[in-house]
Amino acid sequence: MKAEIQIFGFGEAPRAAALGYVMREVIVGTEDQISQRFEGDLIAVKGAAIHGQPGAFEFAIFTKGDFKRGRSFGERHELLRAAVLAQIAYWDALKRLENALTDRKGFSDRANDDVIDAVSDLAAAGPADPYGTITEEHLRRVIDIVEQYPLED
Repeated sequence: MKAEIQIFGFGEAPRAAALGYVMREVIVGTEDQISQRFEGDLIAVKGAAIHGQPGAFEFAIFTKGDFKRGRSFGERHELLRAAVLAQIAYWDALKRLENALTDRKGFSDRANDDVIDAVSDLAAAGPADPYGTITEEHLRRVIDIVEQYPLED
């Protein structure tokens, strides 16, 4: 009989560790997808919800030993999926920023390019804590870009 994966709720990683399980990877999917993708003695701990994907969450996969993937996507496939999801999240966040800074009017092409460059520069600096290291001065610079290159009617 095949062992069924156990799904723990958000914040229950310490419980999985206390039971002797070790985290092996983090993947994205629904509970059903996780249950179908893996088999064996393991625990999936539910993490953050994925924006734009109803029912999808990050799951930390914990196991006591080797585990076998049921319907394996493979590590490289999972990394590609994670990169695509990150790009979609980035576009969503950029659109929300654009709407907030322009009262939903949109960026001009030049402002869009310069805001993307400003965001990339901040990301390249590698802030460990973006909430603490990205300041109002950074925001002011982005607002100045938008105001310098308004959307033309």
